[in-house]
Order: sequence, then structure tokens, then C-alpha cells
Amino acid sequence: MEKDKAKMPAVDAAQADVFENIIDSAEAVQDAATENNSVLIQDEEEVGAEEAHANTEAQEETAPAQEKEAHRPDCDDVLISITDLHKSFGKNEVLRGVTTQVKKGEKVVIIGPSGSGKSTLLRCLNMMETPTSGTIIFDGTPLDPKHSSINMHRRSMGMVFQHFNLFNNLTVVENIMLAPVKTGIADMKKLRKKALFLKLRKLFDKNCTEEIPTYPSKAEIRKKALDNALALLERIGLSDKATAYPSTLSGGQKQRIAIVRALAMSPRVMLFDEPTSALDPEMVGEVLEVIKELAEGGMTMVIVTHEIGFAREVATRVLFIDEGVIKEDAPPKELFGNPRDSRLKEFLSKVL
Repeated sequence: MEKDKAKMPAVDAAQADVFENIIDSAEAVQDAATENNSVLIQDEEEVGAEEAHANTEAQEETAPAQEKEAHRPDCDDVLISITDLHKSFGKNEVLRGVTTQVKKGEKVVIIGPSGSGKSTLLRCLNMMETPTSGTIIFDGTPLDPKHSSINMHRRSMGMVFQHFNLFNNLTVVENIMLAPVKTGIADMKKLRKKALFLKLRKLFDKNCTEEIPTYPSKAEIRKKALDNALALLERIGLSDKATAYPSTLSGGQKQRIAIVRALAMSPRVMLFDEPTSALDPEMVGEVLEVIKELAEGGMTMVIVTHEIGFAREVATRVLFIDEGVIKEDAPPKELFGNPRDSRLKEFLSKVL
């Protein structure tokens, strides 16, 4: 057995170093030949972080099955599982033991008074805030800011904010294309590096049968992102605003564009943090219609809102949060029609 292994061609450490040097040089030449100074170049540290995350994912795939199953919720339909979540800012404890689940296809609406921790909960889900304690499991994988790739996670969990957060120096279509192009180029560079490595390895190891991956060009990535952005604008009736700048748009138009910008990454979950709170009353309806369309299409959503009528119509479940705790969790008909918690009764008496 040992003799057979000795006869097999192998890639030793010295050859691996040679491969890496040649690959790095080849990549530099390709970039210089195909890109000019106006093209966005991916930061090396970010690429390194993406590669480290890919290695982590590969290690998880080879881990014992029972070890991975230990992290999985009991129900296969559960997409997000939150257990005993706490978040403090200094001495101010905003979340005080939140536990709940979100199933695939659910539309969970969160209501409650200002300062109760609703937005903080969403920011923890999207890894914009690090919980003080507790666990968040997304599709069977625990979220850990120290070991999870934030950028990879946010590809699957889009977020729409209160104040749009569009880039004013970019046109509408450029705003929508930005993330798909940036992540697409990062993915392409990883595939290109792997392809170059395998081509060189096959020169030394004739027994290497691993297939050399193909990858799109940067022009193809941008073309795909542009086509998708234009299709999304057509979907919300704003195709004529593709080349406009955000400063020329109304609040309702900006928020609809912020929604499709998040959708451009094809997320599995959409988070909405009071998407209509910064809008004039007459603009609220057009934004809510877009969200209703997503709900009807089966998108999993977690929505923080003060629009009680909208919550009644769209939600499959409603959570009432007060003082950092979920005080009631029920279907909208039950929660609004027959509230049990005294604080919820008081809250509804002021907003209905």
C-alpha cells in the first residue's frame, strides 16, 4: 500500500508555492490586459476573507453529519431560529431574551412602541449588530460574527431601511447593479484562480481528474446585472427612472428602488425596518403594494411596521415586542381581535 502511494504523483509544498506565484502573476496580467483604471478592483483583503469563508464551508461539509444536525431546528421548514437573544448598549438592555422562529414563506410582522427593540432585532438578524448573548440559526447554520462571512450571509438576507440609503452619486440602475456586480466579480476571481491552479496542477499530476471550472467575464457579469436591474424597475413601474439620480425622485420612488436593490441579490429572506415611516402619507400606498406583491409571491419576510391595517392584511403571524421581550405572538386575526396581554391592549387602543 505504501509503495503504491509512493508511486502516485503528488503536489508538494514547494510546487504549491510555485503554483501560487504563477497564479498571482497570471491574475495580475489578466487584470492589466482586460481592465483600465476606471474598473472597480476587488480589495485583496476582501478576497482573502471570501476564500477563508469558502474553506470554512468546505470543512463544514466534511464534518460528521450528527454534528451538523445538532444545530438544526426540529422542523425542516424553519428558516430562522432565535433563542434567548440579548442585546445591550452599555447599561441599556434593548433585547432581553427574545425567542422565536420564522418558517419558510412566512410573513412575520413585528409591532410595538418606539424603543422596544424591534429594529435592533432586525439588525441582529442581518449581522449589523452583534448580540450580547443568545443564538441565531439561519437555515441550520449558527450565525457567528467571528466565523461567519457577513457578506455571504447578506446575499441571502436582504434588508430595506427607513431612510432608503441609496447612493446619491450613482444613477438608479447603478444603485441596483452595484452589489450583484461586486459579488459577481469576487466569485469570478475565485473560480478563475481555481481554474488556473488546476491547469498548472495537471501539468505535474497526471492523475488529477478534477474538472476545470468555467467562469463569466466581467462584461458578462455587468450585462446580467444590468438586464436584471432593468427587469426589476419594469416590475415596479419605474423603468423610465433608470438613468435618473436619487435626488430627483420622490420618497416613495426611492423606497421602491431600495426594495428592488435588495431583491437584485435574490435573497431568501427580506427584512423591512419600518419601510414607510419616512414617507408622506400619500406615498405609503405605493410602497406597501410592492411589499404585498412580494408576499403574494411567497417571499419569506420579517417586517417592522406601525401600519396596523397592512399587518392585518399581509402577516401570517404578528409579534408584539415591548421592553425587549415578545409579549404576544399570534396570527393577526387573533392578536388584533382578542389580545391577551394588557400592554398590547393598551398599545392597540392608541393606534387603532
